[in-house]
Amino acid sequence: MTCAELQAHRDLQTPEYGRFARLHPDGRRLVVGWFEKARRLQRHHESSPFEAFIYLWISFNGWAACVTQLDIDRQWVSCLANDEEIADDFSHAIATVPDLSIAAQRFHAYWPIFEVRHLRRRELLWHGLKDRSAIIKHYIANGATECEPRCAIRHLQANEPIPLDWPHTVNALYRVRCNLFHGEKSLQSEDDESIVSAALACLLLYLGSGRLAKLAPGAA
Repeated sequence: MTCAELQAHRDLQTPEYGRFARLHPDGRRLVVGWFEKARRLQRHHESSPFEAFIYLWISFNGWAACVTQLDIDRQWVSCLANDEEIADDFSHAIATVPDLSIAAQRFHAYWPIFEVRHLRRRELLWHGLKDRSAIIKHYIANGATECEPRCAIRHLQANEPIPLDWPHTVNALYRVRCNLFHGEKSLQSEDDESIVSAALACLLLYLGSGRLAKLAPGAA
């Protein structure tokens, strides 16, 4: 069951995943082309993960806007986060694709992902810490509350793990996206290379599994 903090606060139509197959061929080529660009950059280390993640998010955004018929990012993220079909697909993929399982757990180890601008306002970005769990404790102890998944601090304070499922993952991915697009890169921020690299691998392997609307035909 999706945590209350992640449930949609308005009625959103159910995604229709077959809609992508009916998209104009030029539109499909653009979406798949951006995906392939991201995968090539990631595989061959042609750049930092920042560029690859941006291409991947543009591809994911295009696909998601098509299947949900929603153009506002927060709305389509919420729509997908609350859809049982994609949630079940993600769980199945994690259970059956070893590389994805490893990548998802690696990304999960960075959760929660805090909002860079919120940390900057609280003067918490440059803390000098290296251990992720220590960084998270430092942020929370100093009043940082803006993070994804939004239920993460409640889970941590209850000494329980943050669920590694689709609703929590897609919201954490969205925070990485927002930090990268609207934050500021620094060695000690929430959009540093290690976090973006982990997010990139997780989303790339899931979309490349071939089970989700054939975004990347032939991908393994």
